Amino acid sequence: MKTPTLPFLIEYKNGDKKTLDAENHQVLISKIFGGQENFKKKVHRISWKIKSTICVLYAEDGRIERNIADGDVNPYGWRMQHR
Repeated sequence: MKTPTLPFLIEYKNGDKKTLDAENHQVLISKIFGGQENFKKKVHRISWKIKSTICVLYAEDGRIERNIADGDVNPYGWRMQHR
């Protein structure tokens, strides 16, 4: 059985962009760039979407930002009334 993958948008420091599929960001960094050092040299950031969350990994400091991508997501299942 094939392992499911996610599309990752890679933004290089030279301004190029490329989309590649991988199981997760650690596998992407390992297989495509051969490790963290080469990844940091070439890449500005990578981003991907998991369900309704956009994740952005900044290569320089390893920081990951997560933001809700869909404005209609409500974890509580109810809606506020607008007056």
